[in-house]
Amino acid sequence: MKPRGHDPRKAIRRGRSSLSGRASRWVLLALLLQVGGCSQETSYDAFLRAQKMEGEAERGACRLVFDRERGAHVISSEDVARCLRENKRALRAYERAAARGYRGEDYDRIVGNLRDRIERLASMERTVGMLEREQASPPSTP
Repeated sequence: MKPRGHDPRKAIRRGRSSLSGRASRWVLLALLLQVGGCSQETSYDAFLRAQKMEGEAERGACRLVFDRERGAHVISSEDVARCLRENKRALRAYERAAARGYRGEDYDRIVGNLRDRIERLASMERTVGMLEREQASPPSTP
């Protein structure tokens, strides 16, 4: 039976809890452990974040720009380098997912394709850079 005139809501407002001091410490400790445990990123979360980074690279840094004056898509070595950086960043994120234990056929296929794309982008960066340097140099006369 509750004491007459006792209202637990008022006790809480005054800073007192109906729990004993020891019990409230245990409740607080349990809450902190639960919140701390939720902050760990799972391997699947890391994999999803890597996929998001790869998609953002494709929609952002790797997107070709159409030049209306020339009537064609324009690409520069800076654009290719930016795309390459973003794809390497996504690859590192995939590798973090693997380090956390994410494996499977999807992972192997996606990472294999990304590594191939990175190789092609590195080659493209060299080629586009060479073409830009050739265009910038004055023509030689025989």
